[in-house]
Amino acid sequence: MSKKVVVVGSGSGGLTAAIGLSKVGYQVTLIEKDHIGGDCTNYGCIPSKALLYRAHRLHNSYETFDYIKDLEKTFQKKANEALQQVKDVVKSFQKHESPQWVQSFGIKLVIGEAKFLSANSVIVGQQIFKFDKCVIATGSTTYIPTIKGIKDTPFLTNTNIFNLKQVPKHLTMIGNGPIGIELGEAFACLGSQVTVIGNSNTILNKSDLTSSTKLKKYLEQKKIQFKTAHTKRIDYKANQFSLEFEDGSSLKTEQLLIATGRQPNVDLDLQSAGIDFSHKGILVDKYTRTSNKDVYAIGDVVSGVPNFTHYAYHMGKTVVTNLTIQKYTQLPIHFAKYSLNLVPSITFTSLELAEAGYNEQDAIAKFGEKAIATYILNFDDVDRTITHNHEEGHIKLITKGFFGKIIGVSILSTRAGEILPEIQTMIANKKNILFLNKLIRAYPSYTSSLDNLFKEWIFRKIPKKNRL
Repeated sequence: MSKKVVVVGSGSGGLTAAIGLSKVGYQVTLIEKDHIGGDCTNYGCIPSKALLYRAHRLHNSYETFDYIKDLEKTFQKKANEALQQVKDVVKSFQKHESPQWVQSFGIKLVIGEAKFLSANSVIVGQQIFKFDKCVIATGSTTYIPTIKGIKDTPFLTNTNIFNLKQVPKHLTMIGNGPIGIELGEAFACLGSQVTVIGNSNTILNKSDLTSSTKLKKYLEQKKIQFKTAHTKRIDYKANQFSLEFEDGSSLKTEQLLIATGRQPNVDLDLQSAGIDFSHKGILVDKYTRTSNKDVYAIGDVVSGVPNFTHYAYHMGKTVVTNLTIQKYTQLPIHFAKYSLNLVPSITFTSLELAEAGYNEQDAIAKFGEKAIATYILNFDDVDRTITHNHEEGHIKLITKGFFGKIIGVSILSTRAGEILPEIQTMIANKKNILFLNKLIRAYPSYTSSLDNLFKEWIFRKIPKKNRL
């Protein structure tokens, strides 16, 4: 008799676990309280990237044809149409990730909110589901800060901003992390006056400071305004938000987006199953097991892991690997561990910021300033970027030791996400900067000049008096 597995949540991690375990012979029940596909498909990655693509394309067209009569009216019409097109993209994904598609894998799909009854059972409505193993993949939701008056206002989050039918004249973001920055640029490209409010003068505080500072200047050139302030009070009257700040200043805006981070969805009566958790999420071991060894947790709901779709997928694969081994060995063993090494991150602004490994400030904090060296290839010195008029940005390598072992990379480029894997692979294979000189790269490409960083290493190591 096949063992019963209950998976709670159908985002990237949940679908990976449910489909994978069903394929190897487990009897899987998938419980979802909202839309299949989770936050990424319905409110996150998919709609935001669809909006960014259309916003960038429309903005570039406007700059190219700004001499055409009545272009402003046409632009506004197309900008509003872009919002509807994003909804259509999401619907196309929902058609693919449908109940019928899930059920085609032999999975029992249950729509509703799950709560734990005991160590080996959950309840949905009046239905009780017993399990041998359970996977919690409930993700996260927007963290709403404790600002006076905020709960009495119709603020936006990533879950409802894509329901807008018209591009707002003025859109303010509270939060200067990836969501605020990406959507801020998207709406600025669609014609909104955008203000981004953060508690610090820097944006994307987990990113390399050199890259994030340069990206901020780039976005300021796109007329995005940045304000460093702590919001004290928010009011909403006559279809307008009023924000008061602790420094005494104030701001009025048509729409307000809250993008101040994420909080895990742990409202599952976890204590009934003996599962340890905190406000940061569920606690797991290196195999993704909770304190209840029959229950696993993956993705955003887990404490201390990156909130990325691809990371939830990675953790989902970890569960599938271990439970597959257990099924075919009939032994309670675990082999696969989830890894926090080299997790890639990309902020998908028109000038993308892609990173993996250590940033400069974290590397110095861990290894000391003398052990760390950085090498930067600026794109104003790369032929392909010059021909495409994409000279902003750079590739920055963070290295350790005399021979320049590459331990981190930060790329600012229109194609940063596509460039990243080459350097990421070098870091994973513990290559040093000398390895950059071993590959013959196609010319002209965005990475064709990477060996210039090897030359820079040579110049730094060989005293001037010994050079030819």
